[in-house]
Amino acid sequence: MKGKHAKKKKSYIRMIISLVLCLILVVFLFYHFQDEDEEDYLQYALLEGQIAAVGDETLLVRLDDNREYLVSIAGVIDSNKGLLVGNKISIRYDGQLDDEYDDIQNIKVKQYQIDSTIIANSKKATIDSELSQLVQNMTLEEKIAQMFLIRCPEEGQSEFVSAFQPGGYLLFADDFEDKSQEDVIQSIRDYQNESKINMFIAVDEEGGTVVRVSQFFRNQRFQSPRTIYNQGGYEAIVEDTKEKDQFLKEFGINLNMAPVADVSTDPQDFMYSRSFGISAEATGKYVQKVVKQMNQDKMGSCLKHFPGYGNNGDSHESVIHDTRSLELIKENDFVPFEKGIAENANMILVCHNIIDSIDSSLPASLSAGVHDILREELNYQGIIITDDLDMDAVKELDSDENNAVKAVKAGNDMLISSNPEVQYQAIYDAVKNNEISENQIDISVLRILYYKQFLNII
Repeated sequence: MKGKHAKKKKSYIRMIISLVLCLILVVFLFYHFQDEDEEDYLQYALLEGQIAAVGDETLLVRLDDNREYLVSIAGVIDSNKGLLVGNKISIRYDGQLDDEYDDIQNIKVKQYQIDSTIIANSKKATIDSELSQLVQNMTLEEKIAQMFLIRCPEEGQSEFVSAFQPGGYLLFADDFEDKSQEDVIQSIRDYQNESKINMFIAVDEEGGTVVRVSQFFRNQRFQSPRTIYNQGGYEAIVEDTKEKDQFLKEFGINLNMAPVADVSTDPQDFMYSRSFGISAEATGKYVQKVVKQMNQDKMGSCLKHFPGYGNNGDSHESVIHDTRSLELIKENDFVPFEKGIAENANMILVCHNIIDSIDSSLPASLSAGVHDILREELNYQGIIITDDLDMDAVKELDSDENNAVKAVKAGNDMLISSNPEVQYQAIYDAVKNNEISENQIDISVLRILYYKQFLNII
């Protein structure tokens, strides 16, 4: 009996040893061939860029220096998922690229990887096929025109839309004064009829001292947010926002350049009369409530004036230096913007103040450093727009042409402009001269179109 048990035990041991050896062999072979595959993969050349166009088993890949390569991906397509204009792509290939060749490159694509581009904060929204197709079908001229929110011309407004195809019009008091509501509605309808892609029709209807529309078409203009809050708290703020959204939409207005997210508690401050006038935390809650309601009402929102005016003077009239520490600005002025971003604010407008603690040479609106903070630290993926480039704070520093190019290079998706033809041409020339990447233009346009889609404008 002992001998039988001993033999059985030895048999089990041999079996276990055999299984362990087999497992070691499998693991060895797996990693051995995986390493070989990885080495084979890495020996191929790498092409990294952005998808500029998608065809039948072909891709047009554009680099940030505007060089373009048409490549065939026949035989390596897993699915069409992610093959969308604006997404980043990395391609491993065998062969040699030819910069002078306009047809399909004579290379063999071995593998590619897609990195989806985030274009909005809402649930980390990425490019979809409809937006991708829209941008692919647009000319460079049409794409750049989408980046302009133009102060509505005094004459020939519809003709200008037909010729220029801008992203939107910004209306001021002059566009409503001495007109009936029916006149305004018809004018806005005419503008949209001339536009291939429906426009943002924007106003500053903040409430209080800045009311472009209600001063003419209501028995009582919309009151300031601070007054509304003092009468009924945040619940009254929400009801006021609903009423304002409905009022503006009756005219065909789809973007209110509000709420003001500046923190100011001193009545002597330039921005105090337009601000919520309470602490950063209270202002943040106000912004959060307003943006949430505006999104529900499908009324475009715009937080302003990033990174916050604080106690500084009027940049409409002169160059303003903000000398406060960056730590103070972050702890105080950033709070309302962070709350608005969390609620998917559609736009953020950047002021013209020079923020010495970030960039002492350029206005915030033209500073890459300011925009990097907004994109990277605050993780904002929506539309960034300049304050009006016709304001003295920027006009005193450089020409309209140079300011427009600086604005795009800094990271703005849209420009508020009173001189669009000149500024448009400057941006177009900068793209053609490879000073601005067309990839950047595409991403900006995708953001603009996303929010037009989100707001049911297109």
